[in-house]
Order: sequence, then structure tokens, then C-alpha cells
Amino acid sequence: MTSTSFSFPRLLLVLGAASVIRLFRIAELPLGPYPDEIFTLNNSLGLLHRPFDLFGHTPLIMEGWVETANLYLYFNLLIEKLFGVSYWSMKLFSVIPGVIACGAVFLIGQLLFSRRIALLTTLLFTFAHWPVRLSRYGWDASFMIMAFSLAIWLLLFAMQRGRPLYAYAAGLTAGLCLYSYLASRVCLLSLLFFLAVECAMTRGRSIFKHGIAFATGAAMAAYPLLCYYLFEPRAFWVRTAELDVFNSQNPVPAILDNIWRHALMFFVIGGAYARDNFPGLPMMDPLTGLLFIVGLVILFKAVNTFSARLIACTLVLNFATGVFSVSQEGPPYVYRTAAVMIPAFLIAGIGAQFLIDKAESKFAERQISKYFGAVTWPVLMLIIVLNLYFYFGLEPHNAAAMRVMAYEPRLIGLEIARDHLPVILVGRDILDPSNVDPRPGEKYVNANPPLILPPAARKLAVINFSGRYDPSQTVLSNFTNPKDIYFVERAMMETNNLTTRGPTKVIFRSSDRQLAELIQRDYPDAAIKQIRNIYQEPFLSVATLHRENTPESPPVADASTVK
Repeated sequence: MTSTSFSFPRLLLVLGAASVIRLFRIAELPLGPYPDEIFTLNNSLGLLHRPFDLFGHTPLIMEGWVETANLYLYFNLLIEKLFGVSYWSMKLFSVIPGVIACGAVFLIGQLLFSRRIALLTTLLFTFAHWPVRLSRYGWDASFMIMAFSLAIWLLLFAMQRGRPLYAYAAGLTAGLCLYSYLASRVCLLSLLFFLAVECAMTRGRSIFKHGIAFATGAAMAAYPLLCYYLFEPRAFWVRTAELDVFNSQNPVPAILDNIWRHALMFFVIGGAYARDNFPGLPMMDPLTGLLFIVGLVILFKAVNTFSARLIACTLVLNFATGVFSVSQEGPPYVYRTAAVMIPAFLIAGIGAQFLIDKAESKFAERQISKYFGAVTWPVLMLIIVLNLYFYFGLEPHNAAAMRVMAYEPRLIGLEIARDHLPVILVGRDILDPSNVDPRPGEKYVNANPPLILPPAARKLAVINFSGRYDPSQTVLSNFTNPKDIYFVERAMMETNNLTTRGPTKVIFRSSDRQLAELIQRDYPDAAIKQIRNIYQEPFLSVATLHRENTPESPPVADASTVK
């Protein structure tokens, strides 16, 4: 049974809940930004001082490597324009699309289910640890999920109401999706494949109209991208060729291994890479996984409906990005197959609809069906609590994340952002990773080797996260002359010619006990606090030097400290 009316208050409820859960403790979790997030931020800021080029491309790190579509970078730049340059605003690259995706899932649910089940399904998705995690770090993949979910909603609406114009809009949206993560190509192909199946099965005039409208919209949106790939075919294949399973030594066993590991990722063992998941945690909680299994059975039985075929096509085909790829962390590749989460939670909604309808029809004979809702919503609350624990309870202890994320730049940048005091960062090793070795007994170590940013990238990340980046200046200018941030050699701290006029903060390694004693000797009123890692071990010290104890000479910044 589908919903017959649109509920704007419920949509606002979903968007509000999604915003709260995705912004809660965003400065703390995940433990740091992924390096590609940092490069994407830098490239977005770089567009400010380049000629406007909406459909151009920018190398993510270097020439000949992965490129990012400028259209997506301009989306990020708009966020930076509105909210300023900071760690928090960088996270909005992922959060805003993640919130919109929750709204799109609600709109899809309104077309597929009763109003109650539509809301229940959307809340399952909104609070599930997998979508929550992705929309707090996923940058271009989060944008892909947003565009893909909107395209599914528009296409469903078009086919239910017989409105080809909405199919055209769905095609435009799916085409825009291509300007984000590479897996978006499979998102578009899954929708085109569904329409091809519908045309072959029904041969109706209406479906041909919708298919042509969708393909036209997708072609128009993708045309600039296709032209670019025509002249730069290397850019199309650079990353996909590297991950292609057929380039491995034994592709057939690898594909078979990928299939069963991806099939079990919802219930048994999820992604092992600490960026994408708490290593090994199933991608669904047990109760949602049960609904998913029931929904799969019902979906198979309802394959004679176009909505069931649409969900099936988007589920199966979007697994291809994981099944036909290979990399060090091993399957399942939950980031590459992130688009699967949309049909997966819709299938869980199908399972919920079936079980609730069955239970209510059975209890109706005993005149107690009206009390069934009193059971349904507590179960939903239990699922929500489980998923909140899976993310907010486990993620602070995700030790491997300290190795694969930019953990130290986040902490240093946010410490600088606490106030407007000038800051001195002491020593060549101040930005070096402090947790590159796994702890005894840690699981999935081979899947999470240290991912160490170049020193220059770490320095620029600290400047960006400090809230002191000046958008009116170029990225290079901010890098070489950051506002009130000074990188100095350790030996220079022994002179009295380094601190700024007025109160100043000095950040140095906690292991440097001699420097702490020197500061306490020369500045008796200095307050020294410790920044601790997830094991509560101090690894950075922050000394605040007060005005009355501060010499009057300005600091000498050593440009050679960080190259």
C-alpha cells in the first residue's frame, strides 16, 4: 500500500533528525579527515583564484592521477563561501548531501509504502551507522548518494504518475551524479538497465517515453563530461584500471571471493577499512538485517511490479563496483558499493511492511491490532539505539582510524581555532603522525596500513582547520604566510626572541619534557595542558603564555620547518 498524500511535517522531522545526528560531535568523529577530503578542500579553495571553468577538471593530488570534476568542487566552494573555511565547514561537504539523501529516501518511501512504513524506513536509514558514517566523511561519495536517491525518487514518481518530464529530471540528476565519485557511473547504468528491461518486458508506449526522456536528461547533463573523456581517455581509466580485478593474478577466484563477502557484509563481517567502518562491523544491525532478509524474499515474489524490478536492478548492479575490484584492504569494499545502501534500506522497508501487515491482520481477529503500534515504535527505538552505539560508542575507539585519517592535523587545527591567540608550533616533528604502529591484539591490521600525508599537506590542513585561512589570498600565500601561526625550530625556543606580543600559545610534543620545563621556568604563570589520543596518552602539550610574561619582540618563523 502506497501513501496517497505528501506529509511535509514528516519530511521536516526527517531532515531535522538527519541534521542533528550528522552534526553531533562532528569535530570529534570521525577521528580525522581522510587525506582525499583535505585535497578536495584545497582544490575547491584553489578555484577562487582560477578562471571560472564549470566543466573542467582538477587533479586530486598530481597530474596523471585521479581528477575531480570542477562542478563538484564549485559545490564545495559555495559551502565555503557561506560558512567560511574551517574543519566544520569542510565536513559540510559530506553532511549536506547526506541530509538531503535522507529526505529523498523519505520521498521514495512515500511512493512505495504506507505513510507509517515510509517514515519507519526513512528513520532506519537516517540513524543507521553506515549512512551516518558516510555522510560525515564521504565527500564525493556522499554527493553521489544524494543524487542517486533523488534520481530514483524522480523516476519512480514519473512512472507512477505517467509524467515523462519527471523522468527527464531524473536523467538530469543521474547525469549530474557523474561529476562526483567514480562509482556513480554504475548508478546511472543501473537505472538505464532497469529502463531497458522495462521496455523489453512491457513494450508500452509510456515506458518508451519515460526511457527516452530519462536518457535525454542524462545525456544532456553528462555531455561536457563525455567530451572531456573523449579528448582525455586516460582520465576515464586511471583509477578503474588500477583497481580492476582482471588485472590481478587470479581474477576468477577473486571475483567469487568478492561475491560472497559482499553478500555477507550486511549481517556477518562488514568493511575492514577503518575509514569506512569500525573494522569488521556488519553494515546493518541484526534487526534491520532481519528485515532486509524478509524484504529480499518479498521482493523476489513481487518481481512482476516495476518498482520491485527497479530496486532489484539498483541493488544487484551497484555491487559490481566491489565485485569487480581489488585492493589491499580486501572485500567487502563498502565505500565503492555505497550506492547499494539506498535499495538495501528500501528492501528492509519492504520487509517491515510485510511483517507489520501480517501481524496486524493476525491480531485483528483478537481485537488487539490497535496495540501493535505500541510494539513497533519501541522496536524502532531499539534499532536506533543500537546504531547510535555502533557509531558514537565504537568509533572513539577505532584505533586504526588514527593511522588512515589525518588525526593530528585535526586536533592541532581545532586547538588553534579555540581562540584568536597567536600560535607557535615547535619542532620539525610537530605535525608527524604519532600512532603509526598497531596496538597488540588489534584486528584487521593488514587492511589498515598507515596513510601518511606529505608534510606540506599536513601543514596546510592545520591552517585550513584553524579558521585562519584567508580566502582573499591564494592557497600558496596562506601556506607560506598563515595568519598568526608560526612554525619554528626546536632550538630557537631556547632564546627569548620567539614569542609574540601579548598572550601566545605554544604547541609542542608532550615527549619534550625539557621544553616544558624551560617554559615553566621562563614563564611561571604559563598554563600547560595536554592533548590526549584515544588511549588517553598525552602526545601534544599546549602552553598559554600570558601578556605580562611575554617579551616584546615578534616571532621568527622558520620557513624551512615544514616543506
